[in-house]
Amino acid sequence: MQKYKNKLKGITLFLALVLCLSLVALADGEVYIGGFPFGVKMTTNGVFVSATGDIDSAVGRVCPARDAGVLEGDIIISINGKRVDSAQQVADLISDSKGKRLELEIKREGKALTVNLIPVQTSDGKSYKTGLFIKDSASGIGTVTYVEEDGQTFGGLGHGITDRATLKLLPLGEGTVHNVEINDVVKGSAEHPGELKGTLNSNEVGTLLKNTDMGVFGRLDKKIKALEKVEVASPGEIKEGKCTIYTCLAGQSSTPLEAQIVKIVDRNSDTKNFIVTLTDKKGLERAGGIVQGMSGSPIVQNGKLVGAVTHVLMRDQTSGYGIFIENMLEAE
Repeated sequence: MQKYKNKLKGITLFLALVLCLSLVALADGEVYIGGFPFGVKMTTNGVFVSATGDIDSAVGRVCPARDAGVLEGDIIISINGKRVDSAQQVADLISDSKGKRLELEIKREGKALTVNLIPVQTSDGKSYKTGLFIKDSASGIGTVTYVEEDGQTFGGLGHGITDRATLKLLPLGEGTVHNVEINDVVKGSAEHPGELKGTLNSNEVGTLLKNTDMGVFGRLDKKIKALEKVEVASPGEIKEGKCTIYTCLAGQSSTPLEAQIVKIVDRNSDTKNFIVTLTDKKGLERAGGIVQGMSGSPIVQNGKLVGAVTHVLMRDQTSGYGIFIENMLEAE
């Protein structure tokens, strides 16, 4: 990052496109353009609280978790001093408690807290519960935005992997990268967002190293060859006008699609900087517009990489938000 800043100081702030940890800058501010799909499987660092809810107990409908002060988005680190890394561990400790008090160490917005939780017996007398809805893993597919000079370090998505219920970022414990074959496209409509359907290969081809609000970053086990090198644009170079989205609508190969940056929304936002509209006739016929799975698809304007697709606009399926490459660089 500092290398890019020093090089163009006094001309324009130039931040190279980065989608991985500890990137090495390419000469002349260039990277290899992505546009191909990838899959991830990750476990959380601790156990994530997705929600709390009432349960039927011997004393009526209650929620011990909520009464104890546990909130959605909390991360359970330990119970009675024992480290927990899976939802099953938490469930077993609650079941084995027989209604005795449990001391939970949790993290909330980076701060460590301790709460006392008392499980209650269910109305059928068969088990003990707390009203916690928890998760310890996630998986999905997205699009690689770029690959570094070494052919292995990469980044993608343009947004983080989050819990669907809370929309909060999931804390990465361990993660693996997998090849994906796109075999179908669910066309988007005004009522439902479209989606790229893909087969995620079970074999690991890399490691996920970082999950951030501005993208995910990792490293592949083997070099990717025959990728197109492209310069990186500074934020000031990004304008309303024609552009190209590189994405995959079938198989594993990247396809260029005509598009238009129709509005610069917020140059100071972390993730939603501009709106891009798909105008490519074949792309619209195939997908209906921007669809789920396109997140991370690189956007090129005037021969330079300017950003990546992040979210589809629900009110207009042909359009989506884009993130400036500068923001992805600062998140690495």
